[in-house]
Amino acid sequence: MSRPLLIAQNLNSSDPGVHAALSGGDASWLRSLARRIAGTGVDLIDCNAGTFAPEEARVLDWMVGQIAPMAGVPLSIDSADPGVLAAVGAA
Repeated sequence: MSRPLLIAQNLNSSDPGVHAALSGGDASWLRSLARRIAGTGVDLIDCNAGTFAPEEARVLDWMVGQIAPMAGVPLSIDSADPGVLAAVGAA
């Protein structure tokens, strides 16, 4: 039996620190958090910007663009809005 996937949900705009970093365009803070998360041995890092509707797709795409090149683990794109998933997935 294989072990369950470990998915970190720390990069979520409902977290005050993440929200502030996304609002201020603080890519360095987000990358630092992503490095710390990846260093714990997780399989995926979940990225969510749901509190930024109606700009969720733009913010989520920016966040993923900042984190993906350096995360070292795959990212999970998380949204309740299928249109956001399609927009970010197509970028």
